[in-house]
Amino acid sequence: MDEAVTLAESMDARGHGRGRRSRYRPARWTTGAVVMSMCALVAAGVFLVAAFTGRGGLHPSTFPLTWPDAEPVLIATIALLAVPGVFPRQKVDG
Repeated sequence: MDEAVTLAESMDARGHGRGRRSRYRPARWTTGAVVMSMCALVAAGVFLVAAFTGRGGLHPSTFPLTWPDAEPVLIATIALLAVPGVFPRQKVDG
């Protein structure tokens, strides 16, 4: 019993006890995070539409083996995924 009390006291002293509880506070969304999320959602939507409609060379022919056609919309969508790299990372107060 003494060992259990000693362990409880040491855990309390290190912040694991009853008197020192912290509360989780999620980080706020920054402008860069919103832009990055929107770019990813738009890109996912464009690629899903291209996949379901059969456009953009996402299902190339394997016989005869040829290069797939490059759809300009899909190339622009891939470039859209690079947009978040333009925004600098912002430090989050923690």
